[in-house]
Order: sequence, then C-alpha cells, then structure tokens
Amino acid sequence: MRIDNCKTEMMRRLKILKNEIQDSACNNFIISSENFPGVTEQEIEDIYLKSLSKEIDIHIIVYLRRQDEYIESWYAQLIKTERYKTNLDNLMVELFAKELLDYNKMIHKWSKYIGSDNIHVKIYEKEQFYKGNIFNDFLSI
Repeated sequence: MRIDNCKTEMMRRLKILKNEIQDSACNNFIISSENFPGVTEQEIEDIYLKSLSKEIDIHIIVYLRRQDEYIESWYAQLIKTERYKTNLDNLMVELFAKELLDYNKMIHKWSKYIGSDNIHVKIYEKEQFYKGNIFNDFLSI
C-alpha cells in the first residue's frame, strides 16, 4: 500500500511540475534531486514517458565522484543529519545492493528513455570544472 501511495504522490507532483512548466514564459528549467540516481526504471518511465517527454526536451547533467569519495561524503552527510546509526561497512553494503556505485548501470537506466546524447556526464572534481567552479561548469552545458 505504501508503494502505491508513493507512486501516486510522485505522479501528482509530476503533474503539478508539468503544469508549471507549460504555464511559464520561461524556456529552460532546472530540476534537481539527489534522489534521481536511486530511481527505478519504472519510475524513470513514469517521469519521462507518462509525464514530461511529449512537451519537454530533457537533458540530464550528472556529476560523478570517485566511488570512495562518494561513500565518504554520503556517510558524513548521514552522520550530520543523525539519520544513520550504523557503520561505514554497512553503508557500503547498502550502496552496492542498490547499485548506486555502478555509475554505468545508473546512467544506462536513464539513457534508455532520455537518449545518451541528452546525458552529460561530468567528473565532480574542482580541477575539472569550467573556470574552476561547479556553477560555471553546470551553466556551460
């Protein structure tokens, strides 16, 4: 029952988002979520095919950290928010189980619907950012 409620809520929010986009005089929109890497293929299909694709040209910009840095950052964030009460080893097991460290698989899920030409993969390292700044780098795409 909870899964159905979550899916219903997601579809409701997507409908609101689509209406806001269609009613806006703007041409470009940025939708950002740290939850996007963990969505299922069914959720991607819902987002893309059932909600946004017909009227909207979607591009994905994804910044990837080295997996060890990603784990460390995630763990530090969980500790700061006091939402995680276990150790780093258990977090790694969870991340591997959810395939969040398999960047190729994660990107492939999206490319099935969005197309690989519409996915922009960037390395999350300051030295590689355009003009040394993530904001400039993002906007350069």
